[in-house]
Amino acid sequence: MPTFKNTREILLKIKQEGVNSETEYLDFKRMFKFSSKRDKLEIIKDIVAFANSDGGYIVYGVTDKDCKWIGLDAESDIKCFEDIVINNFLKEYVNESIGFQTALYEIDDETFGLITIDKYEGELIKFIKDGEYERTKINAKSPIKDHVFGKGDIYGRVKSSSTRVNDDKSFMKLRSSNAKVISNLNTIARPYKKYVERPNDLKELLEALDNQNIRSAQVNGLGGIGKTSFVRNFCDMLCDGQIAFRNQVRYVVWITGKLDSFSPTGEIETIRDSELTFDEMLDAFVSVLSIDVFGKSNDDLSKEILDKLSYYDSLIVFDNMETITDEKILSFTKKIPINCKTIFTTRTNMSVTYQRIDLTGFDKEQFIKYIKNCVEYFGSKNKTIFLKTITPYFDDLMELVQGSPILINMIVYKVCNGGNIDVIVDELRHMKKNNSYYDAVMDFCFKSTFKTFNTLQKKILFVMSISDINNEAFSISDLSYILKTDESDINESMVRLFSSSFCIQDNQKYVCQSLIKKFVNKRIADVFSQDILDKISKKYYTWSSKRIEIESYETSLFNRAKAYTFERKSAFLKIRDLKQKYDAGFEYSFIKDEMDKLINEIPDYAYLYFSRAKLGQEEDEDINIVKRDYDLAIKYDTANDYYLNEYAYYLSLIHKYEQAIPLFEKAIALNDRPNYHFGLAVAYTKFYNDKPEFFSESEKILSHFNKSYFDEERRANLFRNARAADAHARYLKRIKRLEEALDVCEKGLRWSPNDQRLTSLRGTILKEIDPNYVSDTMVKNIKSGAFAGVSDEIARKLLEIIDDDNS
Repeated sequence: MPTFKNTREILLKIKQEGVNSETEYLDFKRMFKFSSKRDKLEIIKDIVAFANSDGGYIVYGVTDKDCKWIGLDAESDIKCFEDIVINNFLKEYVNESIGFQTALYEIDDETFGLITIDKYEGELIKFIKDGEYERTKINAKSPIKDHVFGKGDIYGRVKSSSTRVNDDKSFMKLRSSNAKVISNLNTIARPYKKYVERPNDLKELLEALDNQNIRSAQVNGLGGIGKTSFVRNFCDMLCDGQIAFRNQVRYVVWITGKLDSFSPTGEIETIRDSELTFDEMLDAFVSVLSIDVFGKSNDDLSKEILDKLSYYDSLIVFDNMETITDEKILSFTKKIPINCKTIFTTRTNMSVTYQRIDLTGFDKEQFIKYIKNCVEYFGSKNKTIFLKTITPYFDDLMELVQGSPILINMIVYKVCNGGNIDVIVDELRHMKKNNSYYDAVMDFCFKSTFKTFNTLQKKILFVMSISDINNEAFSISDLSYILKTDESDINESMVRLFSSSFCIQDNQKYVCQSLIKKFVNKRIADVFSQDILDKISKKYYTWSSKRIEIESYETSLFNRAKAYTFERKSAFLKIRDLKQKYDAGFEYSFIKDEMDKLINEIPDYAYLYFSRAKLGQEEDEDINIVKRDYDLAIKYDTANDYYLNEYAYYLSLIHKYEQAIPLFEKAIALNDRPNYHFGLAVAYTKFYNDKPEFFSESEKILSHFNKSYFDEERRANLFRNARAADAHARYLKRIKRLEEALDVCEKGLRWSPNDQRLTSLRGTILKEIDPNYVSDTMVKNIKSGAFAGVSDEIARKLLEIIDDDNS
């Protein structure tokens, strides 16, 4: 933040810098007018706006459109250009004491006025009364009142304007934060322990983005070359004030499409399971910009984000852009306002319209520094010995790996874990014959270990490599089926492959990493004949075709239904198919018969009974039949809190509250979820209705209502929380705890501002607290009838008269 001193030198510096537009800290005025009330109000509005922001300068005698320094003329009220004159008027509208100075200076035989305003360090300044003035329209009989600002208004500097910011959470977040830049970088793990600077690339990127004619830059390079590290370091320096753009960046939003990372051991570590979605991108912006999501669609949020970005200069990073394919995201990037800057990191060139920064391997100085960093990280207590071992090979390594960070990482890791440097250099010389960078990486990581595997282990790897497109995971029995080999032999081989990091285990299944799959596909023809490979492939595709439907569903869906075996997964998918047919209009009797057949085949599978119970509930089946199926479901799956909760809600629906209560309690004991507490609280209120316990058990009932709210205010939970607040407030109202009921109502309306039930309930409670209370809705209703056109004040008096008459 600049230091706002009021001197001729400061004014000269502003002029010499040739600023050709107004900014957050600087405002230009053609003349100083203090003769009319409107002029006075505009001046104090600007002073308050600067004080509520970071302070700044107002220069008089400069045109605000083309920033020409022409000086003040006789139309300006120079005699009023005094601290005391302005402050006396300012004190009528604010309670706070604002630090500002005024002065007149001569430059090149012209007079200029300078007001410097300090940042106000207390709570944001509000106007204590309306800033209004009278003006007379042409042909008007009497003057009308116009407002410059209103009582309670908060003004701040947003870009180059003094703007009302009462509801602007982004401005409030900036004002309350000690950071110069607000970002979500602290939620993104740094990809480095120690960073090696790339000063030339850094300078090129900074100059590109500081150019007003360049909106975006793409940082290109091969995988592992350090694109993410480079841009993350750039953002960190920007946030720390080590580098800066001409216009100060207020927000940095980091959005990553990165799916996995390559570790020094040659493993691919999964960061996320699916591509970045439009919802996730919006959530990143919502979090950083402090945007209210209540009751807003994605389109609404998108528009509000773009609008907010147009007011606040920001830097937006899309990391690993080549993995982002969502058309909505791609469309959004093209709409980012021109005052913001965007960085894309990518392995493939995107467009000639972007400034492109091509990252290559480290130069020798960076290379040696990075090796030392890696030794520091991997070398444990023997750092000095390892560095001494590697140092004589610096020149050879630099030539062979061309400064590649990922290869340096792996080389140092290998040496620090017992690898022979002479052997490593020989292997690298052999790899130099290959054309592909990744071929070299794959050979270096996997070739020597692959040679030690036996025939069965290599066949297993081949099966896993075929599944590169479908990305299937394999159980021991799957591999036994495909390779016609005893499960014990498969299991023994998997132990070897797993311990060598050639596969990873996931829910009792194994999957091969993608880079290893590519390596195996490249090398397997050197091991087996084409005839053997064709036979294995044919068996694999037979197996895969049977599993393709199952694998198309997320594992979490099967886990929730306890469908751990192939047989149960098939039944689960059959149930989903039957549900779709039912929704499409198939007869209930047909659907029920098909469910009965599945139950006969797998009589101990709880999910089938639960599904039949839900279907019977929807069809208003006989209560005893539905209860029988629910009972069987919880019999065969005693630890399923979801089944218990759904059964309890059904019992509440049919007014069997005494039976529902213990089921809710069991569900809560298994999984302490807010919606379970809500069901139990409501069941208690219904069960105790018209009984003494309705009041005596209030603390127990309220304890469950208090646990009925979801902590994370995600959009999906807003309705649930509002519904819980409605029931909670109604119970408090009935037990005559009206002030608490009102508080809960208000909380519910924050979650769902347009909820008519809560709005009506709030009015009813207020009426009970104060019999003379008149709601806005009542005023609106009376004005829509015979008294249309009357003022709100008269409408309220009419309601009081009507109320008196009724009483």
